[in-house]
Amino acid sequence: MAASTVNTIPAPSPLKLGGDIAADWERFKNEWNNNEIVVDLSDAAAKKRAAVFLACVGTAAYGVFRTFHFDADNDRQDVGKIIDAFEKHCIGEADITYERYLFHQRMQ
Repeated sequence: MAASTVNTIPAPSPLKLGGDIAADWERFKNEWNNNEIVVDLSDAAAKKRAAVFLACVGTAAYGVFRTFHFDADNDRQDVGKIIDAFEKHCIGEADITYERYLFHQRMQ
């Protein structure tokens, strides 16, 4: 892909941390995956991919990233680990007991 074409492709909109965080995270993640393919970033070095991801995620989300605890310092430069950390932060884990309660409260 020509360099001029790559420069015209917009980066994903920054991740919003207010309102429906889970839905906005899903939107951002999908836009990121598409953008990564379009600008041929998939085969780039992990450090570069992580830097571009953190530049796209926005200032507020970058502040959240700085609070994440990783097992190793190198994990801060691994886009897969960074995405997993955001996934846990934005979506969290499902409370099975509560989900079962909601399911059994259904109205027919």
